[in-house]
Amino acid sequence: MLSAREQFFTSSTVPTSALGMGIEVVDQRSGSVYSPTTVPLTSVHGWRNGGSVFATAPPANTDSQVTEVDKEHHPTKSEPLPLVAKINGCNGNVEKGCDEPFSNLPSRVPVDIEFKELSLTVHMGFGKGEKEILHNVCGKFPGSQLIAIMGPSGAGKSTLLDALSGFKTTGVDGSILLNGRRRDLPSFRRMSCYITQDDRLQPLLTVNENMHIAADLKLGTNVSYEEKEGRIEDILLLLGLYEHDQTMTMRLSGGQKKRLSIAMELINNPTVMFLDEPTTGLDSSSCTKVLELCKKLAQQGRTIICTIHQPTAKLFQIFDQVYVLSAGNCVYQGSTERLVPFLQTVDLPCPVYHNPADYIIELACGE
Repeated sequence: MLSAREQFFTSSTVPTSALGMGIEVVDQRSGSVYSPTTVPLTSVHGWRNGGSVFATAPPANTDSQVTEVDKEHHPTKSEPLPLVAKINGCNGNVEKGCDEPFSNLPSRVPVDIEFKELSLTVHMGFGKGEKEILHNVCGKFPGSQLIAIMGPSGAGKSTLLDALSGFKTTGVDGSILLNGRRRDLPSFRRMSCYITQDDRLQPLLTVNENMHIAADLKLGTNVSYEEKEGRIEDILLLLGLYEHDQTMTMRLSGGQKKRLSIAMELINNPTVMFLDEPTTGLDSSSCTKVLELCKKLAQQGRTIICTIHQPTAKLFQIFDQVYVLSAGNCVYQGSTERLVPFLQTVDLPCPVYHNPADYIIELACGE
């Protein structure tokens, strides 16, 4: 009598005994989960002898959760991607990522950011005087939410982001509070990160190499190698980059590069994340994936603030809060759901079937 594991690797179908013990088979390429009584495995006959990924079924009526993966084997482009046998854990869909929170990152207290009478003045050049970009703006960005800073070109979106993040300190006037206390800039920089519009990555390094360099620089020798490996694996799984860990950065798509930039900043588990135009240069599908990822990260206790020029209606609904600027002044702050009712109260109703984000930008431009 063959064991469940021997039947799994010698037959063209998944034995019912293996499925009865809680094993789900996940196609790593398509992300489909196969859990009927019999599942055809004709597409992986060539992989069967490779032994790159295997599962050991636990004894019946046990709570054991074990998945053994040989990480030394990396399939080539011509070799079909293996199936991952999963036992009662994360759904294994590496393209969509894992919905579970990080297990190797310490928890952080959510941070509310409040700013009062914030202004920023820049020097225009010799003999040209000064120009005020932000005019005594006020606002509050609650923790565990995804916030969008919107406005037309030249409204001061990136300037506000630079002032809040501490990236720019010269000419800044006003108060910035964290959970009701005045911000201490050195400690705030250690608990936050700033992701620029351009992805500054090493093109000739793989995803895994970029992550290890970021881990060594950000964590130093205070964190063990095993803990660094655990953090990197958690982050790559969540961001859907696990199957691309041996891909050179120059061969990644635009959306994957943006996710890698976010992954490298997540190494030291920042509580506050600032992103400058994260959707610039991406197609609609990649934009949706990046913002949905940011939403997922915010739901895990982070305050995530993005600047965005003119999102579609679908992207606009992903955000929890929106802060609209016009010529350095705030014209609206609050939840995205309350934007349309607010416009009705000021006798500027949004037309039916019109994108509220487009309409508020048109109003900010004076149209």
